[in-house]
Amino acid sequence: MCTHVLDTAERFCDRFVLLSNGTLLAKGSLEEMREQSGMGSESSLLDCVDRLMEQRI
Repeated sequence: MCTHVLDTAERFCDRFVLLSNGTLLAKGSLEEMREQSGMGSESSLLDCVDRLMEQRI
């Protein structure tokens, strides 16, 4: 599945890949994405992606 609708992806998928301009930023389960982004256990996928994109800039 390829989508920009992260709340939908979070409901239907168990693994994620985050790409930015063709570069792999993160991949893994929601828990692994939380760890990679430094977010807490209640954080959404959107929260994690926001943090990871901020770190990239």
